Amino acid sequence: MRSPWTDNAPPKGRCAVIEKMRAEMTALLCDVFLSIFFAWFPIYGFVA
Repeated sequence: MRSPWTDNAPPKGRCAVIEKMRAEMTALLCDVFLSIFFAWFPIYGFVA
């Protein structure tokens, strides 16, 4: 799924850096959330 403003022109300079950092942060947060979820879910499952 591509956003309209990225279709018009390839991002250049600072915007490209910000987009890349944002994408990496999103992936990192997703990994952290999943690792925490899978680490704690079985424990809560056994307790409950």
